[in-house]
Amino acid sequence: MHLHGMSKSPLLTETIHVIMCVWGRPQSLSRNVVSLLTEQTYADRIKLHVWNNNADSVEMQKAIESTIEILERDHGHVEHVGALEVYDSASNLYGSGRFLLARKLLETDPLDYVIMVDDDVLLPNNYIERLWEEREPRRYVAWYGRNFIKGKDYWHSETAQEDRHRTTMKDSVSTFHYGGTGGSLIDAAFFRTYALFEMNESIQKMEDIWLSYLIHQSEGWSIKRSRVLPRFNEDDQNSMDAGLYAVLMDEKCYFLEWLREVGKWRV
Repeated sequence: MHLHGMSKSPLLTETIHVIMCVWGRPQSLSRNVVSLLTEQTYADRIKLHVWNNNADSVEMQKAIESTIEILERDHGHVEHVGALEVYDSASNLYGSGRFLLARKLLETDPLDYVIMVDDDVLLPNNYIERLWEEREPRRYVAWYGRNFIKGKDYWHSETAQEDRHRTTMKDSVSTFHYGGTGGSLIDAAFFRTYALFEMNESIQKMEDIWLSYLIHQSEGWSIKRSRVLPRFNEDDQNSMDAGLYAVLMDEKCYFLEWLREVGKWRV
């Protein structure tokens, strides 16, 4: 456990809490969960929390049951089954469900940092280990990010998206204005920030922008660029279609402008 303002100790062997938010991809759940809990170099330290926004989906419930069966049958280690917790959401809270879950975990678990991953990725087997080494107090660490340009909208910004070959950001850039939540690590203390949970449904769909804004408005906090990259499932159903990317193109522009004008975000 770290104390804010002090350097982390290399001797720490605490549990690594990973939160995965799932929606619309039951066919890839087992593969991704089993990979995280059995193939990672730090697998024996991972506690995986799955926030299920598809609680009313028969296919998703079957996928969850199948995942538990695979862990019990093929891996046979109680710690792997016990390292998986699934939380069924009564409604679709989008990516903001991860924030609610992290706040809940703060009430019951020794929790200094949280790793957040998406359900459309396969992670290199040393991914969690490498990302975990980037933890720092008062830091939100993300591989995918943007630096906004004054006078330009959300999409006309510098981006870091190395794996998809759309990077327009210089390699020397080490901090972001905006960090994507999928494949990120954050000092869990930020989930005690009351304003983070003041979201209507529209903001819940853009929780990554809201988080980034609040990080920048909080003294001493910043978003750090990570070079630890995930791999996207090429054989998964189209990630753009399953996600919110297409339907939020205009909304993200409007939200950024609102945060600039009303929220006084100087980006």
